[in-house]
This record gives sequence, structure tokens and C-alpha cells, in this order.
Amino acid sequence: MFYSINNSEFKVSVVKNHISLFQQRNQNDPEIMVCEWRDYSHVFIGMDEGNEGNTILIQLNPLNYVYIGIGVFSFKTTYPIVKYVSKIGGSGGYPYPYAIDTQQSYYLMLDMVKIKHMKTRDPSYHEDPYYWYYEHNRTLHGYFYEPNAAKKYKKLTADEKAKVTKPDYIHEMKSFGKRMGFSAIRSRVLFQ
Repeated sequence: MFYSINNSEFKVSVVKNHISLFQQRNQNDPEIMVCEWRDYSHVFIGMDEGNEGNTILIQLNPLNYVYIGIGVFSFKTTYPIVKYVSKIGGSGGYPYPYAIDTQQSYYLMLDMVKIKHMKTRDPSYHEDPYYWYYEHNRTLHGYFYEPNAAKKYKKLTADEKAKVTKPDYIHEMKSFGKRMGFSAIRSRVLFQ
């Protein structure tokens, strides 16, 4: 099967035990194979109504994965992933991919955030963990977790409405993340 990844320059071919990643940087450029995998355990194909292959998650072994979406990155998990969902949403028709591991931790691919345990009994949030992460959390706490606090600090404090030191900001994000069960997904960018 050949999949065009939504809103990205990547295409993926999945044939038997062989996955090929193609990239086309500009519309007039040829597609170039930039990577391939022959040794992997499983491939999760992101699906939504009529939109099969909008993102892809490759399980290299029980705890190592490659995500293909708007970018391509590798990451490790603590427990094996057992479910992968990639629904199309928002006004731009973007995929909102997430994975769930054997311990019910959620991995939000767009934000590179792991939610250790979703602290809610409302089942609708489990169907849309991005909503819970973005809206529910911000409504209750006035802000939301930033997984890369050191990098975002300068951008967020540019208007100087509040003087917060970088170490204080990083500490607050780590503390807030710990209370909420959030942590950054440590990843390595392969292609962007």
C-alpha cells in the first residue's frame, strides 16, 4: 500500500516486510526515497473516515518507534504501544495522532507529550485526549504544560507582562507536569 501523509511532504510505501519513506520537498521536485525499514515488529496506520494513512507509527521493537506525520521522529516508550488513533480534526483538516500503551499512558504526537494517567472519569476525554490536554487542563489551571520549557521560555516572555526567570519557568513546568502526569516524549528528529 502507498500512503500520502496528510499536510506533509512525505509518502510511505508498505509492502510485506518493507517500509519505504519518500520525501518531495517542492511540488516540482521528484520524490526521493530517504529511508527504509525492513526489520520492524508492527506498523500502525493512522485512519479516519476515508483518510487511511494520514499518519503512520512504526514499531521497531516493543519499546522503540518511528512516527511519520508532519515530520519524522523516533522515540522510546516505557511500555509497548497497543493502540494508535489518528483522527482528522480542526479547520485545516489535520490529523491528531495519539498512541496508548499497555499501562493506559497516552502519547500525543503533535505536542510530544506523554500523559501518564488521564485524571478523569469522563470517557469522552479518552476518545479525544488532545481536547483534555488543551482545553480542560487550561480551563482548570489557567495554562498548560510545555514539554520543552527551556526552548519556549524566550518566546513566551517576549512581551514582558510578567517577569519570570527561566529556571523558575522550567521548574514550574516540571512541577505542573508531575502533578498532572505529563512528561515530554524524548525523541530524535529524523526528517522535517
